[in-house]
Amino acid sequence: VIDDPHVSVTPSPGSTSEDPSPVSGTRTFGFEVIQRTAQEIYPDAVVAPALFVALTDSRHYRELSTHTYRFSPMRIQRADLPRIHGPNERLSVEAYKDMIRFYRRLIENSCK
Repeated sequence: VIDDPHVSVTPSPGSTSEDPSPVSGTRTFGFEVIQRTAQEIYPDAVVAPALFVALTDSRHYRELSTHTYRFSPMRIQRADLPRIHGPNERLSVEAYKDMIRFYRRLIENSCK
């Protein structure tokens, strides 16, 4: 990464490091059902792959599936962003209801 023999990069003591997650395709049943469901529940949403740099539980499921999608159907407002992982973290009741509707519909769409 850095072409300088005087520079080294090492993990901080006590830090957790994992190999990068494998890339999951966008032309698969899994991605397509997530995309279709998201568009049903959130008609204005654009579903697109993106780099996700946080550590998720998906690393525990790598052996179960070739494709693991890290997706959370949360509708958040700009004012919600500073509260993520903070002492006042929360979702609106409506956003929570939409998440439940999404997961219910995702299961239904997965069975078609």
